[in-house]
Amino acid sequence: MNLATQKRRGSLIIAALLLFSLLLALGLGLMSSQSGRMRAAQAQIDALQARQLALSAWADAKAKLGKDLFFPPSTDAQGHFSYSEDVYDQDASGDPEFYGTYTVVIDTSYAGFERDAGTNVTIDSLANLPLGFYLITCTGKIGLRGEPARAERTFQMEVDARTLEVIRFHDMESL
Repeated sequence: MNLATQKRRGSLIIAALLLFSLLLALGLGLMSSQSGRMRAAQAQIDALQARQLALSAWADAKAKLGKDLFFPPSTDAQGHFSYSEDVYDQDASGDPEFYGTYTVVIDTSYAGFERDAGTNVTIDSLANLPLGFYLITCTGKIGLRGEPARAERTFQMEVDARTLEVIRFHDMESL
């Protein structure tokens, strides 16, 4: 082999290594930008799931208010009633998987009851007519209890105590 052939082979190897290095750098750059996009997409999914949990909290509270005359239970010393429920998703294997949590806080300090005129005062149930409004706060959280939430959404509604119609709806758009 002569010297010119060896120099050409050496320059081809160096050119191939430079091309490989350039393609490797481009590939790593593309992969790192993909991971950022994937995290952003997962954050959007978590935010939508938290919104759905908050809406589920509102549906649950409205169902309980509509079915039970004595809900929320109240005393003179208590102006708020709250409860929280965990939500599980059934996966393909049939095992429940923790999905998130919703919390409902009902402020009853703006509501009261009035006895319907002409009713027997010894009968206590349908004779009490609700007055005023409830201030209901519904929060949906994605993530395990005791850990920081990956996403959270809060809705606050003023609800007519008699008809359960929403007077005002405020989306507090949490994390």
